Formats: sequence, C-alpha cells, structure tokens
Amino acid sequence: SAPITYYDTEKFKVKFACELKNYKTEDHFDRKEGRKLDRFAQYALVSSDEAIRDSKLDLEKIDKFRVGVIWGAGIGGLETFQNEVMNFANGDGTPRFNPFFIPKMIADIV
Repeated sequence: SAPITYYDTEKFKVKFACELKNYKTEDHFDRKEGRKLDRFAQYALVSSDEAIRDSKLDLEKIDKFRVGVIWGAGIGGLETFQNEVMNFANGDGTPRFNPFFIPKMIADIV
C-alpha cells in the first residue's frame, strides 16, 4: 500500500490504499473509447487482456470461443457517478449529463 493519490484524504482517517500506479488511459485506449469507459471498466479490459497474454496460450491453436477471463466487480462506475453528480451540483441546475453516464456505471456491460 501507499498514500492515496486519487482524492484528497484530509477529512479521512485512512490515508493509504493499494491504488494502481502509473495507469494512463491513452496507453490502452484511443481518446474516444477511453471517454466512454469508467476507470473500473478500463481496468477490467486491460487486466483481462494481460491475463490472456500472461497465460502464454497459443491463440492460433485454440478455439478462442472457449477461452475467457472471469473478472468481477460488486459495483462499477462510482467515479463516473461522483463526477456527474458534482458537475450537476456545481452547475446552474440544468440537468446536463454525459450521454454515457449510465452505460459507464453498469458493471456487467464490460
């Protein structure tokens, strides 16, 4: 674990976590695709690709429809939810939300 860097911990007792360090969306997704995915979904897709790559399976010799990665999340898109609610609260009261607000929050869409 290390000090939390994703948000201000001043008002929290816990100041450390196991954050994923040095992750950059643009290293894995183009700008347009990255904007459609909450960070949890990006982690799911990238870690699934890495798991298949690390397995060293010869993908040319196996049935790709019989290979998969089990990845679970209890809830997804909380970062998206927080950002959208904060944007609304800090705005002029007009309900303007990202068109990907709901899709970015759904955990089983990945």
